[in-house]
Amino acid sequence: MQTSLRLLFPTLFLAVLLGFSSCNKDEVETAPLGSVNIDMYELLSYSGREFGFQAFTDLESYPVSYMIRSNTKLEGNKITVNLLDIEKVTVSGVAVPLGSASTYVNIGSLSDGEYDFEINVVDRINSGKLKIYPSFYVLSFDGTNGLTLNEDTLRRMPEGTLWGYLGYMDTAYAAPAQEFIDTLLSIGATPLNVAPGNYGYFEYSEDSVFSQPVDSKYTYTKEFYLSYNHSLESLNGIMYYYDFNYRQIYIGIRWFYGDGKKSVILSPGKLHDEVQLPRRSQ
Repeated sequence: MQTSLRLLFPTLFLAVLLGFSSCNKDEVETAPLGSVNIDMYELLSYSGREFGFQAFTDLESYPVSYMIRSNTKLEGNKITVNLLDIEKVTVSGVAVPLGSASTYVNIGSLSDGEYDFEINVVDRINSGKLKIYPSFYVLSFDGTNGLTLNEDTLRRMPEGTLWGYLGYMDTAYAAPAQEFIDTLLSIGATPLNVAPGNYGYFEYSEDSVFSQPVDSKYTYTKEFYLSYNHSLESLNGIMYYYDFNYRQIYIGIRWFYGDGKKSVILSPGKLHDEVQLPRRSQ
């Protein structure tokens, strides 16, 4: 299994896309789709754990607002995904960075077991198997054409996983950043104990090192990887306090939890459904 960090999702880059629409709602302008690469992910939704992947064009010179169009079919134990073309999505007067065109393909909740898995990149057929175990997924193909699978194994996130990082520009904020993590421990969070592997949002290496994508604009970052199965109100209280008193510190925190609720990003006083995953960077 590859261990280099590539990230699923530039972090929340699709938040930009949500504000875009096709230049003509009646006529969709498209571009031909070349080769792609994919990363697997797992979400926790109201209906349970859901499996999916994010596809990226190998060519990274598109405006990142361009999206790969796709459709998906699940029939019995066969999953068929068709990646069709690239929809050109623009917005007037806004500078859009260049990168890969991409799409999220959410398959949905699947029972443990083996599935026939076919990904068609336009007219190039890639047939393989998806095997789902209680603690991980394995995706493999007999051979590929126009498709690269970045990693064949995805570890399933334990419920209660709480992770993220704090970003700041001055060492003066190192102490309050550490105090934030210590406060999480004081309300019942414990160090995360997981098997080595890729968890989509972060990786845990064979030599016991966690890594996750962080925003390079911050001079300093402090990461944390915890397990927490207690009060949401306590977490929100901590977020309120640090957001009010230390606005110079960016706090990115995620919580993967069950009980019929979605995995979320926490921000002061507000919950956001986690529908996007950061892509793992080189």
